[in-house]
Amino acid sequence: MHRQLSLITCAHLLATALATHQHIHRSPLETSPFDANPRAANATNEVEVIVASAWFPSWSSVPLSELSWEKYTHMVFAFAYVRQVSAGAVADLDTRVTTTNPAAISVEDAQLKEFVAHARNNNVSPLLAIGGWTGSRYFSTAVAEASRTQFVQAVLGLVTKYGLDGIDFDWEYPGQQGIGCNTVADDDSANFLAFLQQLRQENSTLVLTAAVGTNPFVGADKQPMTDVSAFAKVLDQIELMVYDAWGSEKTAGANAPLTDCPSQQSGSVTSAVDAWTAAQFPAEKIVLGLAAYGHSYNVTPAAAIGAGGLNVYPAIGGVRPAGPSDIQGDATPDACGNPPVVSGVFTFAELVSGGFLSADGQAQHNYLYDQCTQTPYVYDGDTHVLVSYDDAKSFAAKGEFIAERNLAGFAIWDVVGDHKDILVDSLYTSMNIQNCD
Repeated sequence: MHRQLSLITCAHLLATALATHQHIHRSPLETSPFDANPRAANATNEVEVIVASAWFPSWSSVPLSELSWEKYTHMVFAFAYVRQVSAGAVADLDTRVTTTNPAAISVEDAQLKEFVAHARNNNVSPLLAIGGWTGSRYFSTAVAEASRTQFVQAVLGLVTKYGLDGIDFDWEYPGQQGIGCNTVADDDSANFLAFLQQLRQENSTLVLTAAVGTNPFVGADKQPMTDVSAFAKVLDQIELMVYDAWGSEKTAGANAPLTDCPSQQSGSVTSAVDAWTAAQFPAEKIVLGLAAYGHSYNVTPAAAIGAGGLNVYPAIGGVRPAGPSDIQGDATPDACGNPPVVSGVFTFAELVSGGFLSADGQAQHNYLYDQCTQTPYVYDGDTHVLVSYDDAKSFAAKGEFIAERNLAGFAIWDVVGDHKDILVDSLYTSMNIQNCD
């Protein structure tokens, strides 16, 4: 039997629960100042807080007023970036780079202030994400001993200035290369832990989270650490980024598989949770990251369609089809100076607007739901575009997994990628999240 979870959207209640590293339990017969908020009693008649989170991409054109704030307990503003620092210099954080002065914290702050105001008005806990794929180049330098205190103070300064409840660290990745030009040191993970410990000592109530890969942080030997319990003592939660899992250049594969399958051994939700819990990170502090998007592939009809319908892992037949966010003819290099590549990213909402899916999220072309990875594919035979993505069915399967494994909750990348709340509503249903209005 699945446990019945509750969703309580009062930000200060959540912050208190997370800061004390506890779930909140209350008999439904007791009175509460939060009776108008979503929650439910579980099998033992207790109320249990979960995390219902999403990232808001600051470059989105979707107005903040149009977000479904009522469906979330946390909303994370992405991103602030770690600027280049030298030994003894003040670490510089910037959500929009507006100055070349490395000794100043410069933020184009109107959007972040508006974000926090909307969160407060909707009883949602506002967090700021630092890093990301393109913003992790100087994390290693910032958390090193010479700059650590300055970096701590820079973070706390942003928390105070904008009235944030917490910080989400998205370092991709400690001790490992990410985008290609990150500073990397053997002691990155140790320094990251020391930084978090100092930050926690400075502020005991600040919500501290980290978006992490499918394996635990690596040690000085470049192998995944076997004991990350020290991180669990200072972090309120981690968000497992179990997406962009398929890296083959020869065949198409699942973007965010629930399980490892014979033909797809590149990481999955199940193996990621197993790896982190085996390394002593508590399941109740693990938030499952979910992808409201997919990746495109160029696949010929002969490769895509077999006697029984769409084939799993069909051969790729050409250049990756551009997604709506790919700018035709753009020659702007990436953060490392490399020429741009086609991402092929389609959000769930863009699959709807692009005619791959109907307004209610149903496939309008050839469709396959892979029972092994628990993920769908949609294929337009006229354009030869195959997209591996997540839909309501695959989100529901992941929601059931969250409940079965007693994880802390979910975090969606990203909130504007959903369409009419189809994806988040499927989580509400599969996880037995109920409103108590």
